Amino acid sequence: MARRMMVPPGKLRAIFLVYMTLLAIGYAQASENTAINVRVVSPNSSPGLMNDDSVTSVLIVAIQNGTSEGTGTLTKGYSAWRGSFLVHATGTTDFWAYAYNASNAVVWNGLTSDFIVHSNQRNTVTIRMIPLPFENTPDIGMMVPVAGGTFTLRAGGPNMTESTFYMSANLITREQFWSVMGADPSVTSVSRGTSDPVQNVNWYMAITFCNKLSLLEGLTPVYSVSTVANWSSLRFSRIPRSNNLKWDAATINDGANGYRLPTEMQYMWAAMGGMSDGLSGDIVQGINVLGFEKGYAGSTEPAGGQKYIGNYAWYYTNDDISTQPIGTKTSNELGIFDLSGNVMEWEWDWIGIYPTTATIDYQGGASGLYRVAQGGSWDFIASYCTVAGRLIIAPYYQGSITGFRVVRQ
Repeated sequence: MARRMMVPPGKLRAIFLVYMTLLAIGYAQASENTAINVRVVSPNSSPGLMNDDSVTSVLIVAIQNGTSEGTGTLTKGYSAWRGSFLVHATGTTDFWAYAYNASNAVVWNGLTSDFIVHSNQRNTVTIRMIPLPFENTPDIGMMVPVAGGTFTLRAGGPNMTESTFYMSANLITREQFWSVMGADPSVTSVSRGTSDPVQNVNWYMAITFCNKLSLLEGLTPVYSVSTVANWSSLRFSRIPRSNNLKWDAATINDGANGYRLPTEMQYMWAAMGGMSDGLSGDIVQGINVLGFEKGYAGSTEPAGGQKYIGNYAWYYTNDDISTQPIGTKTSNELGIFDLSGNVMEWEWDWIGIYPTTATIDYQGGASGLYRVAQGGSWDFIASYCTVAGRLIIAPYYQGSITGFRVVRQ
């Protein structure tokens, strides 16, 4: 697991307010295969990237309509990070910046969206960078930063882009669920204790947990259901156990800062390791083009190999009896545990046909009968534990194979 700086509870929001302005300055005309010279600096008035001795390299990636139009790896000079790269097209372009440490973890991240690259003139890009520390929360433990970026959805499929988000390092446990919800629906005969992931939860219970946890920590709840006026006082017994059209019509407040279920794309991006993917050849020109092939989260085996899956996942071959305590297998490159195996993870998405064109922050179908679950479980064979694997499950379903984890934007 990559080591990063850690902050005490409540400090993350303050850190995010301290934006570091980095300048990526191009001095040449931006026509096809034109070199763009880059100088990356931080304001002298506050500590920033130049003062972070853990940073070993800075990568700049130019993305246009889901396609890489050039990348540059910068090196640290006396007063700035410097380098050059090629931009292959003019027009509207997103410029991502990634600062890596020696463990290949992204510790600073920035994005300038919709920058117009012009030909026959100087192009100056300003990228605002923020540090990406782990956040230790009071109720569910560590939240892990997942730097945004672009990945290929499947062979021959479109490229998908995800914004930066935070994901819980572990699945939600029985103890944590009880603390927030006042109940534990888990099937105890297939659980080793309260540090195991909670299971036998349906999708309605999972989004309720997210809203209750948000309120508990003073955050704005993400989900709205027309029949729920007060999430704090909602009793566990009132959450539907059968199909409920009102709950199926739940909506998202994308501007809310509370907890939510991952989307299918967020799960995939995190499970493949994002821009820290450790499998050589997966990331090409700043896009993760092969991470979707991984046989399990954390894999460095090519072509979907699963020889060493037992080091990373609890699944049928090494545990066909019960769930296991969280975090007892090796994490993936980002420091996230049990992304494969232990319990299937509820996602926000309605099952739907995947996009056929490049898409940013895809949230699944607009409606449907089934939600997406991912990751495999203790009672599933290895083929269900792949990064791209998905199950379709009715949102009211409860079983000992289903649990969840949470994210924050």
